[in-house]
Formats: sequence, C-alpha cells, structure tokens
Amino acid sequence: MAKGSGSGGRSGRGRAGGSGGGGSGGGGLSSSSTPSEVATAAAAAASGVPDSERVGRGVFISDAFDRLGGGNITLDEFKRKLNQARGSGSITLSRADLAYILDQTKVSRSLIDDGTSTFHFIRL
Repeated sequence: MAKGSGSGGRSGRGRAGGSGGGGSGGGGLSSSSTPSEVATAAAAAASGVPDSERVGRGVFISDAFDRLGGGNITLDEFKRKLNQARGSGSITLSRADLAYILDQTKVSRSLIDDGTSTFHFIRL
C-alpha cells in the first residue's frame, strides 16, 4: 500500500515537527504559514483535546482547527497545508474507517480528499 493511502485504518507517515508560526490567533497561523508550521500547531492543538473527545489515537482535524481558533487561516487552507505536511512526513493523518457511526458534521468538516486518499484524523 502506498504511503498515506489512509485505507484500512492505516495512516500517512511522519510526526509533527518544525517551528511555530508568527502572527495572532489560530496558534499564530496564517495563509502564509508553511505546512511544517501548520503541522506543528495542529499536533499541539490535537494533543490538548481531551481523551473523551478522541477516537482511539486520532483527533478530528476540525477539532484541532477549532482549538486553534482559526486565526488568519481558513479550514480549507489548514487542511491543504496539513496534507502537504503529511506528504513530507511532518504529521500523521488517518481516515475514519467507520465514519457512519461518528459525528457526521465532524467527519465532513475534517475530510481531506486528495484524489487518491482520504483523511479525517490527526494521529497522536
């Protein structure tokens, strides 16, 4: 299976890394933040999500975004940069294999579909 395929509960490789971005709100994120900066902020935000709101070792991408407060970056831009960071190994993302039993709003807000793989979670 190719890296980051997301099927069968498998996840893209990598861990969050890099340095945090500057600016105000949203963990200092903006549309000019690098994918590595977004990955670092997303991993930190995901780590702060209570265990009761996690799905196994995963945190919905939208929950991490909401925890950051949005700042000067849109959810779509956040997800695009997370997917770029996943491709470079800076963060691990995974898909919701049993999406139909989960909160459908979170599933749909968290969805990253790059044409070959789908992702919903930041893996911790």
